[in-house]
Amino acid sequence: MSDVRKELNFCKKVKVDVLGVVENMATFKASAQKVNFEKGGEDVTDEVRKVLEEKFGPDLLLQSDIFAPSGLGVSGMCTKFSVDHMGKVNLDPNLLKCCEDGVGYTETCKGKKESEEG
Repeated sequence: MSDVRKELNFCKKVKVDVLGVVENMATFKASAQKVNFEKGGEDVTDEVRKVLEEKFGPDLLLQSDIFAPSGLGVSGMCTKFSVDHMGKVNLDPNLLKCCEDGVGYTETCKGKKESEEG
């Protein structure tokens, strides 16, 4: 976020209007069926997945913030600089796959959830 603050300061100094800020890699979502679980160095994936599926069904998504917010976070920074916080873009493994395959993300992954690979 410090890079964005520096850029916002620069834009303010040279009188360049900023439309807003989009928070990139805000969160990571994954199917509970694609995540591994560990306790004390021991793999407990099968046991945890079984309990989660029994309790919540097969479509449970796990979500994690990638970076802990510093200070007031992106929204607070946007308020301080009087720019709009235009939203968040989650970390999506499909984006990397599309880049590696040389195909367009919006065409290939249209309508897919972040947790759906391929």
